[in-house]
Amino acid sequence: MKPITRVVLLGFVLVMAGVLSDVGPISAQEAPAVTARDVVDRDTLKAFVQGAIGWLGAQFESGEAVNIDALKAVFRMDPGPWKHGSTYFVVLVNNRQSEDFILIFFDAGNEDRDSKLLGVLQDANVKKIMKDLVAVAVENAPMMEGGFVEYEEAGMSRVSYAQLVVAPANAGVIANAELVISAGFNPGDSPTEMDIMTTFVPVVLDSRGKNNSHFTSELALTNRGSDAAMLNFTYTAEAGGGSGMATDMLGPHQQMIASNAIDYLRSLDVPIPETGSRVGTLRVDVSGSSDTSVVVRTTTPTAVPEGRAGLAYLGVPETMGFHEEAVYLCGLRDNPGDRSNVAVQNMGSEGSVTLRITAFSGDPTDPSGEMVWEDTLQPGEFHQENGVLMGAGKAAPIGLTFGGGYVKVERVEGTAPFYAYGVINDNANSDGSFVFPVSAGSLEGAMGQTLPALVESGAFTTELTLTNFSDQLKVLMFSATDEKIQTADNTAGFGPVQIGPGHQYIIPDALQFARQAYQLDVPTGLVAPLNVHAVGGDLSGVVIGARVVAQADTQDPSKGQYGVFYTAVPQGMGFTGSAWVDGLQQNEENRSNLALINTGEVDDQDIVFEIDIYDGETSTLSKTVTMGEEDKLVVPAKGFKQINQVLKHAPGATQGYIRIRRVSGANPFLAYGVVNDGGAPGQRTGDGAYIPARE
Repeated sequence: MKPITRVVLLGFVLVMAGVLSDVGPISAQEAPAVTARDVVDRDTLKAFVQGAIGWLGAQFESGEAVNIDALKAVFRMDPGPWKHGSTYFVVLVNNRQSEDFILIFFDAGNEDRDSKLLGVLQDANVKKIMKDLVAVAVENAPMMEGGFVEYEEAGMSRVSYAQLVVAPANAGVIANAELVISAGFNPGDSPTEMDIMTTFVPVVLDSRGKNNSHFTSELALTNRGSDAAMLNFTYTAEAGGGSGMATDMLGPHQQMIASNAIDYLRSLDVPIPETGSRVGTLRVDVSGSSDTSVVVRTTTPTAVPEGRAGLAYLGVPETMGFHEEAVYLCGLRDNPGDRSNVAVQNMGSEGSVTLRITAFSGDPTDPSGEMVWEDTLQPGEFHQENGVLMGAGKAAPIGLTFGGGYVKVERVEGTAPFYAYGVINDNANSDGSFVFPVSAGSLEGAMGQTLPALVESGAFTTELTLTNFSDQLKVLMFSATDEKIQTADNTAGFGPVQIGPGHQYIIPDALQFARQAYQLDVPTGLVAPLNVHAVGGDLSGVVIGARVVAQADTQDPSKGQYGVFYTAVPQGMGFTGSAWVDGLQQNEENRSNLALINTGEVDDQDIVFEIDIYDGETSTLSKTVTMGEEDKLVVPAKGFKQINQVLKHAPGATQGYIRIRRVSGANPFLAYGVVNDGGAPGQRTGDGAYIPARE
């Protein structure tokens, strides 16, 4: 019989024969167009088997090395692209002389059957099933097709599809051997929603913007679990076209970083055009691992100096989408130095949602809001309002008494979850600061908030933003704690600061302002958390934010600033056990720092931390760092510590993720990572991208 297709099941045979261990390439990241999970009927079952035949043939013809143990592990990975529940592969070698000498090369459902002849099996039903699979494959081989077999096994109804292929003529000891590739499923089984976790990425892009900017999105996918993760992507284009779906795999404890998310999705056959501005949302449905996360870093090249500048944001679990309550994007501004954009998305997989964007000025003389946009979004759809404050006539000039504006996003109709974010872009160099949404409910009744850090160090200063979207006057008191502060408890404070309903303050160089306006007695060069409390009430409706900035060129202010933006965390919402920071890098172009904050809201005791550093490429726990090796893992109450270039604690790790564990102390803690442009201080732009920790 002439070869039907070129298929490398050569690896299985030679390993069992003890002749050879490596032939052809194998990549655990590749996946079929129809995966095991997608098999629900005869048509998808047939497509699944034929997809595997084509994929295996391509592995053989590439001529590169394959690790056969890895190949077998991929086919046995459950859930995985080739096995999910009752759907898995069996590979047989046909013997036309005697049915009892048909050999089971591989049985993903029962490893004990590997390398067994049918004649030695004790189960007569299994023998008959295997013989029927070979018979239907041989019968349909002249038509270049396979056939279906229905049977009962272990009390379950089952359907299998089997197709005959022939090993290539240069396949050594099995040259021209007839191989039967078969997979089956139980028709009563169907995928359940319980084992799927969905993460929504609000935007990935490859797009040009103002001032010769060219934004691209770097995608970090992290599987912190001990099981492989099956990733099903749904890309919904907002600009440039190319909506589509794709599948990939992520091994246990692996982190994969794609430098360009659009190129990565295209490599998985999502039909995104190769040129033009391409912008869209990304839905990631994950099965297998219950602990998979996404971090995106969107940057643009800049010539001041050579390097990139941009921002980072997290993929959002579908369960954390917004529904009934409004969300606010605060600290925005449109002025000669900066511009602010706001984007909204339908996070759901079904059902539309109608959203409304309303802009407010921080100016107390202009209390009314202006509706900017209202429309309906279908699943995955995205809308962005550029220059949102300027377009609404709400771009109040920044001063020491008020400034900029904020935006309210609310659902008008529909049941799908939604998301919203803001971006503050520098008009000179297009560096962005990501503005996370804050819901009214998250602030309700808060008696205090902790801003992770006020920074006044080297070239960096902190711009403090105070927004009150409530209908009540708020009176705020502020305090900072640091060993450099020369008081009995190392704490200094300032206030009261009154902020009226609907007002917003933007205070450049906040520490210097507090020294001058409130006689705050703290040394220069301070880096400390800022604790905020209300006088005679709570902090409902109050958003505290910080934008840490540095001049792009200290000799030329016209070249703009680089910076990051973050908001304060209400008391009671810190971490109490462990937290994770993903997407960190240490290489020629990037370095990563880790910051730890003791909120001090329970007592005045230190927190002692340990950190586990996972190497994302090798998928291993590379290093556990303790206080004996790193003194910055002991953080006093209301204190701040930063570990610079943290991945250097794990030599050889160029990218990875970190688990932070509180090993002693009762206070909650905050944590974040910063990925800086430049492998070492002073290199490239030095711009940072802020990555908040998550559980």
